[in-house]
Amino acid sequence: VAENPQVTTRSPEAVPGAARKSRSAVVLGLQARALGQDRYRASATAVVTELARLLRCERVSIGFHHHGRTRVGAISNGADIRSQQNVVRAIGAAMDEAIDQRCIIVHPLPRNSSPSVSLAHAGLSKVNGDLSICTVPIVSRGRAHGAIVLERREGFDAQAVETAKDAAGFVGPVLELKFRLDQSVGGRIVEAVA
Repeated sequence: VAENPQVTTRSPEAVPGAARKSRSAVVLGLQARALGQDRYRASATAVVTELARLLRCERVSIGFHHHGRTRVGAISNGADIRSQQNVVRAIGAAMDEAIDQRCIIVHPLPRNSSPSVSLAHAGLSKVNGDLSICTVPIVSRGRAHGAIVLERREGFDAQAVETAKDAAGFVGPVLELKFRLDQSVGGRIVEAVA
């Protein structure tokens, strides 16, 4: 699991006031969805489905690091994870790539962006029909514990990336806690020792 991820984005002052307010409302709405469900999977599915709707994505996925790899836990719009194993593996690899690099990865890379290794993202793009991809690590307690992958037909502008970053930063830790609490007691002990 990556420690102290550095995510380079614009400062809050560079975001217009109206956009900042609407992003705040989005985050509060997503937190309400996360807290409105008792179990992790239901919470995560509600959050990614709403995020897909708000950002006009074909699919949004969330996953957390578990036993040495990132496990996809929910895909938007009630998609059945078991029936899409090749896609799920590609999504998990994209999550691992962003976690390992400790940064947001957008594929294809926007102009004037800092380069990043995005081989897994290119692989996911091939599997998903050349959709644009944005992956944001979920950071809690100074470590990257998971990631959110967003896929859509149009590219990702700065406001969409900032909204995804806000969702990962403010809603991700709530979902990460629910993920950990849904594990068995033995699983939690193994994670605590690791």
